[in-house]
Amino acid sequence: MRRFLRIFFVVYTFHFHSAWARSLADTNNSRDSTVTEPTLNHNGFIKEDLILARKLAQTQNKLLFIDFGAPWCPACVRLDSEVFGTEEFKNGTKKFIKVAINVDLVNNHELMEHYGVKSFPTIIIATDDGVEVYRILDYSPTTALVRELKSNVRHHLVSVIELEKKAKNGDIKSIQRLAHRASLMGDSLAGAKWFALIPEKSLEKSQVLTDFWSEKDLKDPVNKANYEKALREALEIFPSSLNAIFWRLDLAKSDKENKAVLAANILAIRKLLDSPKDLEKAFQDSRSTLGEFTFEKALLQSKLIETYETARDEPNIKTTKLELGKEMSKVTLTLDKPGVVLSSLAYFREAGMGVLAEEWLLKLAKAYPDDYAYPMKLTSWYLKTKDYAKGLPYAEKTVALFPGSLYNFKQLATIQTQLKQTAEAKKTIEKALALPEAQFEKNKQTIQELKALEKTLE
Repeated sequence: MRRFLRIFFVVYTFHFHSAWARSLADTNNSRDSTVTEPTLNHNGFIKEDLILARKLAQTQNKLLFIDFGAPWCPACVRLDSEVFGTEEFKNGTKKFIKVAINVDLVNNHELMEHYGVKSFPTIIIATDDGVEVYRILDYSPTTALVRELKSNVRHHLVSVIELEKKAKNGDIKSIQRLAHRASLMGDSLAGAKWFALIPEKSLEKSQVLTDFWSEKDLKDPVNKANYEKALREALEIFPSSLNAIFWRLDLAKSDKENKAVLAANILAIRKLLDSPKDLEKAFQDSRSTLGEFTFEKALLQSKLIETYETARDEPNIKTTKLELGKEMSKVTLTLDKPGVVLSSLAYFREAGMGVLAEEWLLKLAKAYPDDYAYPMKLTSWYLKTKDYAKGLPYAEKTVALFPGSLYNFKQLATIQTQLKQTAEAKKTIEKALALPEAQFEKNKQTIQELKALEKTLE
């Protein structure tokens, strides 16, 4: 899922800065043995307090296990509900001090910037000084995650700065680790730099190089040509990979005259759908670059729909949506696995089964009344369907559960405006503009939209 959950923040830096970094440095200097009793979540993770977690790690001589996630992120919720609470995971992580970081909280944004967290979930393994030594991206089943921690982490206790020193001296293993880390971070610039020093071809290298050019200004003919060249080279090396399905679509959207690439994509997807063995291998091989997918056949059918949409083939769009609906009708969902339910919603909607998606969101909101993610998603759903009266109570509940979010206030103000609740909408906008988030440059567009909405109320 990492291709879809990547969110870009400020470029990662290793220099300590700002309030959080000063707190980190103070903790390094003091080594105070006095530790406040931590606040734990339902899985025994320390909630939102890395400084306290570091003090505990120092007193107990343990590593840090830092989980960056969000309650709206399906893979994050899967880790939380299916992995972190299991005895196997708890037994396999006894040598770690575990801390949970909610990426939605404004106070955690500096921490995300410091560690270069751009995709969710991201797990950072760090020394008790807070220095990263290992990184894991996306959902992994319990056994696989514990195995990775046991087999890799203890053998990789080298900081990034030390790796860079070794890499500059030509150490190939350090170069490979830095290249892989850049890939996990979604840092295509650093990834391209390190992979350029590795002569061997790999799926990860091809993915990073195509990502590198995709992030350039593609209105520039030179960048566009280099992007298409990178895609063609990747397709030539790994034509049967799952990544190739994404690359062909990207190439078709960039080179609109290339109809052959769409035909090739249709054949490739159909071949995987018709061969369970080939499908399993394709997903297994791509896991390190694309992540874990919950509904593999549904993903392929969704990509097939996108291919037909790019080709403007309406009859096959309708046929494939019916096929997707049949596939999703076989799915068994349960409320004790909310992450799986969240993963299913987009496919239900794409298959024209929006009512079923709405029903499951309502069930989740009822089963987890203290979680703001589900009323937030219901609010978005009712805004999309323009059922504002239904959306209002969920928008109000989202703001009540998570009052620090500019996005949630904007959703509420929009619904209130549509329902002609002028006075209420004005108050909501006033509160939104007073939030700390309103001062951030990255929220400039949202602020402009709120002010534009405010003018319509005059």
